[in-house]
Amino acid sequence: MKRKFLLGGLVMFGLVAIISTTFAAFIVGNKDGMKDEVDGGSITMGDVTSNIVKVEASLTDAKIKFDAAEGDTEGDVTVSNYDGDYTATVEIKITGEGWSSVVITTALVGEDTDELIKLPEEITVNKANAGTASGGVYTITKDLTFAWNDRFNVDGSEVNPSYWLDSASNTEYTNPQKKLDILRQWKTTIDGYKFKVNVVVNPAE
Repeated sequence: MKRKFLLGGLVMFGLVAIISTTFAAFIVGNKDGMKDEVDGGSITMGDVTSNIVKVEASLTDAKIKFDAAEGDTEGDVTVSNYDGDYTATVEIKITGEGWSSVVITTALVGEDTDELIKLPEEITVNKANAGTASGGVYTITKDLTFAWNDRFNVDGSEVNPSYWLDSASNTEYTNPQKKLDILRQWKTTIDGYKFKVNVVVNPAE
């Protein structure tokens, strides 16, 4: 590279030397400056991706029924024609890719002031574990399991009230009439309960 530069310098000097023998020194320049055009670079915009997510949720087997313990045939409180159903099923359909997880919680409409039942635990489903979308729709199905409250406890274990009322842990309802009266009261209370399911879809990061 250095050699080419020197060669050019010698040629330039030779031209100047020839011209200067006849004319005075002239400096020739462009009045409007030098112009050139260079092919420009491209201009682009980032990809447009839809993060819009559509969510639809529905419940099946949504009628929860609390009953005496299945198979309880001893004591003052027993079961007859067991018909307990403690599970509801929620189905969630998510359309779109712009989400990371879905959180399912269950709440009573009102309060369980008598502390009779236990609500289903919170459920979180990450998109990575939601399976493959079909036609752009992810379908998530989860069971929501209710239970009797922890207050019905015998020797450190949670039990059905039909067992609890006949156990030594029950020191308040100690005769058949008291047990009948409180069971009727609990039935009136529980029959008035309603629940709702909240589905929260968290956006993709």
